[in-house]
Amino acid sequence: MKKFLSKFDASFIERSSLMMGNILNAGLGFLTFGLLARGLSKDSFGEWVLYLSVFGFVEMIRAGFIYQALVKFVASCKEIAEQKRYILGAWQISFWLTIVILSILFIVKLIISKIFFIRFSELLFIQYPVAICLMLPINMATMIFHSRQQFIRLWLINFLQSFPFLLTIFFSKSIDIQLVVNTHLLVRAFILVYILLFERSIFSNLRSIILIPRKAESGFVELLNFSRFTVFSTVGTSLLKNVDIWLINHFGGASMVALYQIPLKLVEVFEIPLRSWAMSAYPRFSSLVAQNKYQELKKNFTKELLIFTLGMLPIIGILFQFSEEVITLFAGKGYTEATILLKFFLIYVLLLPTDRYLGIALDSLNLPQINTFKVFMMLFVNIIGDYLVLSNQLGLVAVIGVTLVNITIGILIGLYFMKQQFDEKHAIKLSGI
Repeated sequence: MKKFLSKFDASFIERSSLMMGNILNAGLGFLTFGLLARGLSKDSFGEWVLYLSVFGFVEMIRAGFIYQALVKFVASCKEIAEQKRYILGAWQISFWLTIVILSILFIVKLIISKIFFIRFSELLFIQYPVAICLMLPINMATMIFHSRQQFIRLWLINFLQSFPFLLTIFFSKSIDIQLVVNTHLLVRAFILVYILLFERSIFSNLRSIILIPRKAESGFVELLNFSRFTVFSTVGTSLLKNVDIWLINHFGGASMVALYQIPLKLVEVFEIPLRSWAMSAYPRFSSLVAQNKYQELKKNFTKELLIFTLGMLPIIGILFQFSEEVITLFAGKGYTEATILLKFFLIYVLLLPTDRYLGIALDSLNLPQINTFKVFMMLFVNIIGDYLVLSNQLGLVAVIGVTLVNITIGILIGLYFMKQQFDEKHAIKLSGI
């Protein structure tokens, strides 16, 4: 037994633990979502979805400026002092971004009483500023643990964000939007106390964090220089995920958002294994590019994409056949009208692996700028299409239709540039013979 276990180093065990932990956390999130859909009215549930949408969007922006850069630089450091330099820089960026975001919220509250896509000003302007302050050290902890490859600690922070929240909702006799938001804040306050007591190593020189960046010896500039190449793609991807919700709320209200979100959450189940497959393919694809094995890359791309897509077909077929039963089981009888939406979303799921693998392949081919272009083209089509169908009251099925057109355009753009790259490499290879 010891001989068998010796084949697996500590990092492998930690990575495996993280993967299993991510599946567990995703399951907890799925259960929580279903409980809230059943326990809240459609309007209240829609407001909660909107709250999470804005919450996730802003957190994505903060992470976009830091996450990849911090992981890259800290992982490559040979000395602890150098690691601390980059961690201090990340703290500074995150701190000043938080100040900017809070200032924007304050100015918006003073100038505008109602924003076109937000009808829950109390949540946005009162509870949300508290949430964003609580999330600052929590997000820094997850990023630092990732950069140090302390995956079990990373998983624990994520687990503490989901499990206590689920328990509180489950054992509450009755729930409303205020209870849900307050619980959300209290759980994060609890995690902050945990970090202060048991994970104090993540904190740099606190006095240096609040200084003007140039006055402190940190990796602030290097992190920002690296992040400028990734933040636009991150923001575009986040907008692509959230713009549907915001526009639906503007034209149809929170209850319409709730109806749209139920089938969307169900199809997100497919993204969990897809994300794992795609991320595991990325280093292999990159290695083949480094060895100039472009035909082998093309072969691997086609093979893996085909296997994953075919593997999904039986599950998609079952969900399509029993759509109403699945919706009722997940969210209750109040959402049975979302059955037709789920069926259209399942068509979207069929296209999702191709879009995701194209993104990985383009990054492997050192074409991240094409990915950014693709994301913003999809975003442009999505905004225009959603506005047209919603302003003409064509319904949520038409919104999903825009999503299908949108992802198809993204796939065509990706295929065009990938084919162009393969043709160029093949021509170079022939000319060198």
